[in-house]
Amino acid sequence: MTVGLLHPGEMGAALGAALSAGGETVVWASAGRSAATAARARDAGLEDVGEVRELCRRSDVVIAVCPPHAAVEVAGSLRDFAGIYLDANAISPMTARSVSVRVGRFVDGGIIGPPPSTQGTTRLYLSGAEAKLVADLFVGTVVDARIVSADVGAASAVKMAYAAWTKGSSALVLATRALARAQGVEDTLLEEWRLSLPHLLGTELDTIPAEIPYLAAPATTHLSAELQTQVQSAPGHRLGLCWSPNLQQIQDYKRYCPLDILAPLFELAGISWYSLYKGRFAHELAPYAERVVDLGSHFADFADTAWAIERLDLVITIDTAVAHLAGAMGKPVWILLPFASDWRWLHDRDDSPWYPSARLFRQPSYGDWRSVSAQLAAALHEFIR
Repeated sequence: MTVGLLHPGEMGAALGAALSAGGETVVWASAGRSAATAARARDAGLEDVGEVRELCRRSDVVIAVCPPHAAVEVAGSLRDFAGIYLDANAISPMTARSVSVRVGRFVDGGIIGPPPSTQGTTRLYLSGAEAKLVADLFVGTVVDARIVSADVGAASAVKMAYAAWTKGSSALVLATRALARAQGVEDTLLEEWRLSLPHLLGTELDTIPAEIPYLAAPATTHLSAELQTQVQSAPGHRLGLCWSPNLQQIQDYKRYCPLDILAPLFELAGISWYSLYKGRFAHELAPYAERVVDLGSHFADFADTAWAIERLDLVITIDTAVAHLAGAMGKPVWILLPFASDWRWLHDRDDSPWYPSARLFRQPSYGDWRSVSAQLAAALHEFIR
C-alpha cells in the first residue's frame, strides 16, 4: 500500500519513517516546501513525487500532520482524492467533523506522545468507519495505533481531553499555591499535600518545562514583498509592538494600553518599530505612520505573526497571544502587565518560569500605564546602548 504524507514536519516525518520501516511505500510532495523539510523527508526514507496532485494519484492513504489552523483548508484541497484521508492534527472534534464533510473517506486521528522512535512512547488514536484499515498500517511499527470508535471526532476528543488534563492540572496546582501564598498558608498547604496528595508536589516553579524554542516560524508569509523588505532590511534594532488584546469581555480592557501612552518610545534613536497588532484599534497608529510600520493589519493568520517575530530583535506586548507566541519561539519579549495580572505571571517577579526569554513590566498601581512606559524607556536605553 502507498501512503502519501503531507507536510512532513518532525512528527509527520517520524510517522513516515515508522511506516517505511514497516514495509509501506511512503511518498511526499516537495513543491513549495523548504530545504529543511526536504532533509527530514530524505532522512525518513520518503519518496519525493514532486506535486501534491501526483501524491494523491499514487496514494491509497493520505496522512496530514500540518498546523491545526490549516486542517479544513488542506482537506478542501484534496476534495477529489478517492482514498482514505487521515487527519492526525491536534484539532477539536468539531473541526474533525468539519473536515470529514470535505473528503469522501475520512479517519480522524489524535497523537499522544513524542515523535515515535522507540516502542511504547507514542499512541495514535483513530476514529471513523475505516479506522481499522489505517491502524493495520502501523502493526509491527513503533507507533501504537488504537481505534476509539467509528464516530468521527472521537480520536480528537481523546487528545483534547488528555491535553486539558496535562496542561490544566499543572496550572491548577500552581494557581492553588499562589492563593495559599497570598493568604500566608502555603507551608501548611504543602505539608498537608505531602501527607494526603504527595503526587501533586511533582510540579514546582523550578521544574516547569521551559525548553525553548518549541514553536518555529514558517519560511513564507502572506505579507507583500514591500513589507517583507521593510522588515528584513531596516536599520538599527527592529522592535515589534502590540498594545491591545482582542477586546471581547469587560475584563479585557485592563490589559489595553492606549498607544499614545507608549508614543514617546518612538522618538528613541536607533529603533525601527513594527506593529504586530491586528484589530479595531489599528487606527491609533495613524499619527505615528512615519515611525511605525503597520504589519498586523496585513496578517492573514497567526503564522504571519510568527514570521514577523522571527525577524525582530525584541517584541514589546501587553498580555495577549503575541506574548505567548514570542515566548514559545524563544524571542526576547517584554510583557506589559496590569496591576492585577493573570495568575500565570505570578507576583513580585520580572521573569517567567514558562518563558526564559520574557521580561515583565508591571503597573505599580491600577491603570498606571505611564509608569510602565517610563520603565520601558529606561530599559530600552540600556537595550540599544
